[in-house]
Amino acid sequence: MQIHPVRNQIPTDLAAQQAQKAQEAREAQRPLSEKPVEQAAKAAFYQAPDEYTPQEPAEASGRYWMEPSGEGPKVNFDQPEKAPASKDAKGKPVNVTTTDTDEVDREIERARKKVEDLQNQASQAQGPQRERLERQLKQAQSELERKDNDAYRRQHAKIS
Repeated sequence: MQIHPVRNQIPTDLAAQQAQKAQEAREAQRPLSEKPVEQAAKAAFYQAPDEYTPQEPAEASGRYWMEPSGEGPKVNFDQPEKAPASKDAKGKPVNVTTTDTDEVDREIERARKKVEDLQNQASQAQGPQRERLERQLKQAQSELERKDNDAYRRQHAKIS
């Protein structure tokens, strides 16, 4: 007669489970100070606390912040050498911008030259070619009138 191997393992597995439960019950009754700390659990969950290491401030970041003062808000810069240098009569910083109208002036000059060239060509031409040149001249003159004023210069100027 042959014994089935599965039937032989059931009592040993049951005995192992009962021994495990008994061990857990004994561990639960022990005070915390006597319980051993498992190294695997410590390595998985333990992190060393952060440490403060003082350092000299590196390069300034160029940041600024506002602080209240008796005369109104004051702007403080992390890099004082880059603070705005120009100030008005009251000592408040002034932003300086420049407006460049050179490109607009060149565009207007090209339009004037085109009008002049069309006038010369129209005065020398005859027949249908003259009518075509006069239409082009009127268009060029209206374009020049539209562009040759301060509002157009201000609107198309480059600000830096």
